[in-house]
Amino acid sequence: MRSIIFFLLFLTGPLLYAQDMNRVREHIAVLCDEDFSGRGYIFNGAEHAADWLAVKFEEAGLKPLSPESDQPFFQSFRLRVNTFPATPFLKIGHKKLRLGRDYILSPTSGSGKVKGEVIFIPDSLLEDTVALGQYCIATPFEGKVITFDGRYDPERYRWPSAGVKRLQEAAAIILLEDKLTFGVGRFQWGIPRAIVKRSIWEKHKGDDRKITLKVNAEMKDTEGYNVIGKIEGTSSSDSVIVFSAHYDHLGGIGKNVYFPGGNDNASGVAMLLEMAHWYRQHPPEMSVLLIAFGGEEAGLVGSRYFVDHPLYPLNKMRFLINMDLFGSGEEGMMAVNGSVFTKEYALLQQLNEEKQYLSEIKKRGKAANSDHYFFSEAGVPAFFFYLMGSSWQHYHDIYDDHRLPLSEFEDAFQLIIRFSDTLMQPQK
Repeated sequence: MRSIIFFLLFLTGPLLYAQDMNRVREHIAVLCDEDFSGRGYIFNGAEHAADWLAVKFEEAGLKPLSPESDQPFFQSFRLRVNTFPATPFLKIGHKKLRLGRDYILSPTSGSGKVKGEVIFIPDSLLEDTVALGQYCIATPFEGKVITFDGRYDPERYRWPSAGVKRLQEAAAIILLEDKLTFGVGRFQWGIPRAIVKRSIWEKHKGDDRKITLKVNAEMKDTEGYNVIGKIEGTSSSDSVIVFSAHYDHLGGIGKNVYFPGGNDNASGVAMLLEMAHWYRQHPPEMSVLLIAFGGEEAGLVGSRYFVDHPLYPLNKMRFLINMDLFGSGEEGMMAVNGSVFTKEYALLQQLNEEKQYLSEIKKRGKAANSDHYFFSEAGVPAFFFYLMGSSWQHYHDIYDDHRLPLSEFEDAFQLIIRFSDTLMQPQK
């Protein structure tokens, strides 16, 4: 009898909100594989990932919102991005640098072949915009390679207009950074722009500083996809709980260097697929909508398109839970919009305290930093959850791969499921 009771407790206890971690790791590894080319916009990486996700949605038993369509799980949209289909070349003096390890391209780099002398702009000058404007007017930049600290990139830092104009007359720009962090460019400078690791630059500071740089950049009009599926609830309510995660990432530079995007956001997609499997096996009281967004890295393009062209009424969305960066979690979880939707945040805190799932749940206010943003701006209550911890060290670089600790993935899954199930209960 004791063994039977133990067996029943085992079934109703630890497995209550269990997930298949072997499947989780397999999904992350597949999404990070070179066959998907960083899930970006060269070699159709994002499109291949969307096709794979549609298959996974169907295997998990999700129903499409557009069953009569040729692509029933897809919502398509257009976007324009900067791409680098050919491998670039960069040499400092006689030293050829390694792409991805010593340098990368700026996401907004233009094309060009450059061999020129370097003008280094010191930090002290960059911090004085008046002096910087005077310096740029007085200094001939034509044919030169302009080098300065990446913190003062005019895409992020306010330069005098005269300075920006003169920069565009240079042959190329080299930004110095401690870490090589890539992105998706939506426009293009008229000149090449590279990002060099500061330690590499310092190592060769005594060399001949003539720069040789070759870049082939192409603006590309492409089609993106949101992948959408639904699980019907057991009640008659037409409201839904929405789970979302973006599947796109940064793509690559040339044919041999790509950004796997393990933490960002193969981990969130793996969580989304676990939600699909869980609710398919345990029918929810309220219907569940699962959306894998495209175009997040290009500026939340896919989620904005969905809000502007909703395939399900926004006013029927009880709550949206957006998931990104689930690779670790030893430092807890952040709830973006936690200080906006205070009642739901209090519920989240209460559930976490009851079972001690995560070490801490922090909160932030509004932030346009992921796919929840346009939903909450349109009146849909939404949280953006991300886990904090060691996996952030490789944010947007070539080392963010499938080898993630997933230290709090299971606990986060359990907490989010309990939170969602509670939201599905009839409102008092």
